[in-house]
Amino acid sequence: MAFNYTKAAATAARLVANFGSTGEIRRFLDTGFDPIAGTDAVVTYNTTPAVLVTVPSVDSLIRFDDQFVSALAVGKARVFLIAANGLTFNPEPGDSIVFDGKLWEIGTGDGKGGVMPLNPAGTNVLFVCGTVQGGRGISEGTEA
Repeated sequence: MAFNYTKAAATAARLVANFGSTGEIRRFLDTGFDPIAGTDAVVTYNTTPAVLVTVPSVDSLIRFDDQFVSALAVGKARVFLIAANGLTFNPEPGDSIVFDGKLWEIGTGDGKGGVMPLNPAGTNVLFVCGTVQGGRGISEGTEA
């Protein structure tokens, strides 16, 4: 009997939904720079709805570096479990998660977390995302 990855993804989505909430992932588009005006272009982003839960500790999930763990301890970082079902794009470093009225940026370097997919046999089931409070405001930009 073969393992049913689709069923596993549905189970992960159900469990995360039972213990978490719905949110969104934002992927900010390259805003560019207008050299004539000397300003950044209008900030736009794409979104995907996400079923997610934040977890209080990462020790049993994934090993992040000491700088990230320190930020986690003082509330400047969070770890999210995101169900893969229903996403229009997969989370990547540089994307942001809207949660609790704030933008949490998925880390792109030391001390900033990152993304770890759970994808047996190449089928995405769940994403573990280490995030830090982003530099953007939640109302910054417009949906593309």
